[in-house]
Amino acid sequence: EMIPAMRFAAQRFDHLGRRLILIEQFSQIYWDAYLTMSDKTKARKLTYYSGAIYNYNREMAEELSELKRKYEKLYLAENKPSHLESVLARYDQSIQMWLNKSRQISEALAQYNETGTLPKPEEIGISPRPKN
Repeated sequence: EMIPAMRFAAQRFDHLGRRLILIEQFSQIYWDAYLTMSDKTKARKLTYYSGAIYNYNREMAEELSELKRKYEKLYLAENKPSHLESVLARYDQSIQMWLNKSRQISEALAQYNETGTLPKPEEIGISPRPKN
């Protein structure tokens, strides 16, 4: 039956779309804070959103864990497990990336609270400044 596979595909596309939105939003907020570090009010905006950003990163990791579990179940329903490990390893890498990003955000905010400076965006894996 195709419905479980189609449902999985829809969930995966939904996850990818929300991932892109999250990355774009975080990049914009971080760049705004980084470029205006001396303006404490503007830089604190990053601190204000940090809890939500941290939670979204954790949520992305949890969703990937669930997608990994569903993928494995669907794959094994129709295939031998011969190539499954390499695909599951990619899920694990993505999950770890989101967990690392949560840690980097916490460390960047701790640095800001201690020194009043933020790491360069490139140092924590943020892409070039988005165009407005």
